[in-house]
Amino acid sequence: MSITRCLTVQLASLALGLTFTAGPVLAQSTHVLVPADKVQWGPAPPALPAGAQIAVLEGNPSVHLTIRIRPRRGADFLGWLTKQATDDELFRMDLTRLGGEAALRLHETRLKARLHTLIDSSSVLAYLEANDRERSPRALFSLGQVDLNEDTFVVPAPRRRCSLLIEDKDESAVTIGGEQYRLSAPARLVLSTLLDRNEVKFRELVVALSARVSEETLRKTVIELVKRGLAALQDREPT
Repeated sequence: MSITRCLTVQLASLALGLTFTAGPVLAQSTHVLVPADKVQWGPAPPALPAGAQIAVLEGNPSVHLTIRIRPRRGADFLGWLTKQATDDELFRMDLTRLGGEAALRLHETRLKARLHTLIDSSSVLAYLEANDRERSPRALFSLGQVDLNEDTFVVPAPRRRCSLLIEDKDESAVTIGGEQYRLSAPARLVLSTLLDRNEVKFRELVVALSARVSEETLRKTVIELVKRGLAALQDREPT
């Protein structure tokens, strides 16, 4: 089954559930036509496919949602290539007939050759990785003070993996959500491990990294990441 059909089934189930839980509210709502240029896209929940975006088209998000899912498309890749092209002086030059048809054709030949070079040197994977680097970290917070004990869950704020230079032993600058952070080697290692597992108990983190980081350093590192908004601590009731 395709991603589109899977998402359609999931969203239909969500809509059915909201109909029963918020019936009186839905009964009073009227359809709202939102122009395409007025739709405000934002990052989709982590459970949806990588690169997907979501927009609330109607209603109060806490009660009723009319949503549309927008995965990354080939047109977005072309838009990214266009931005890359603007760094090249040739693509910023005016297109004019003032020099005659021969000069225009020569310029066209140069443009096409440079465009082929740009396409051949780029990839969809590079575009997706660049897009991931620009995605803002999740806003994670805890209600009240959460102590870091062995059963505390440590959750990463970045939504997607990014280059963290974990083999570099010195402090390094990494780009997350379009912003640069200078992180210590242990901080980059911990964050990389969290992104691999999405979330992990602190005791499991200690075991996983025991050969490279002491528990004391690990504890200080996790607290550093939490203070910088790159991770959060969560206590959960046993199920």
